[in-house]
Amino acid sequence: MFESWPVHFQPEPRREVEPPVAVIVDLALGIARSPIGRRADGLPLRVRAESLQMDAKVPGALHAWARTARGDWLGRVRLRIPAGQGWLETDQWIAAVAITPVTTTRQGTNKPKRPLI
Repeated sequence: MFESWPVHFQPEPRREVEPPVAVIVDLALGIARSPIGRRADGLPLRVRAESLQMDAKVPGALHAWARTARGDWLGRVRLRIPAGQGWLETDQWIAAVAITPVTTTRQGTNKPKRPLI
């Protein structure tokens, strides 16, 4: 994954997660959007009904971490973004603040936990 990113210092500013970790992603926090947004009630119903739903919390699989030049961490997550009656499957770099790991309890329910990095 990081073959074309040579690193000369330690600790490295990236790492692969093997095996991938189950996570919940808050899309509203994790993917930057235009600061000049529109109110949903001002959009045509066809746009609201069939567009990407970026305010959702969705399950995903964390595959890697990478640090930005500003010191923030991003996680590479494979996830499905809800879209109309379906979804868009993608690998996306997501801000760490929007990624929560999932653990399985003895009763079989999933509960988010912190921290992950």
